[in-house]
Amino acid sequence: MCSCNKTRVAFNNVYRSLMCLSRMDSISTHMINTNVDPFVVVRRKFLVGFIDRLANCDNVIVKTLYEWAEFRNCPIHKE
Repeated sequence: MCSCNKTRVAFNNVYRSLMCLSRMDSISTHMINTNVDPFVVVRRKFLVGFIDRLANCDNVIVKTLYEWAEFRNCPIHKE
């Protein structure tokens, strides 16, 4: 989970830099006001899309891995 936190901080730093926000400005408030998804939402959308693509893949190897019980119980499905 540590690397995910570092990624979230980097995401916020890039957003702050691109939007020319000072350290005193709230990134969360600015994202809400500009209809920008925060990191956790972007990450969740990516994971749901990725899992959906795996589930609908026609590749036999990918489908076998996707249907494998241990893959179905991995932490990516719990997020």
